[in-house]
Amino acid sequence: MTANGPRPFGVTLVGFIIFVVGFLGVLSGILGLIYRDSYPGTLALSAIVATLVIGLIYLLVGKGIFSGNRGSRFLVGLVTLINLVAGVIAALTPGRLVSGLVQILVSVIILGLLYNSSAKRFFA
Repeated sequence: MTANGPRPFGVTLVGFIIFVVGFLGVLSGILGLIYRDSYPGTLALSAIVATLVIGLIYLLVGKGIFSGNRGSRFLVGLVTLINLVAGVIAALTPGRLVSGLVQILVSVIILGLLYNSSAKRFFA
């Protein structure tokens, strides 16, 4: 799928954030592999590889957001909804109210940016 019309600023912002998170994930994975001796064990290697793979997925999804791919938008929306539920659970956990509220706020902003009327036209 291709985008319809100019990309709204909010979609660009979300795509940029996803792209940065993906880049940091790939960088962390590469550094983890380079300094593998500092993290002994199979579990550490699995976490490093998972970080690298998830970072690559984020980069692909970020590219999809920039180009107006509906599948990328759906994936970001789904992960953001899960993050929203996790934020509610965190806010209800003693000692995690502020972090839970921040998580909720960020999730609501991302959903708002990806599902407002201009974004809907862009991803249509």
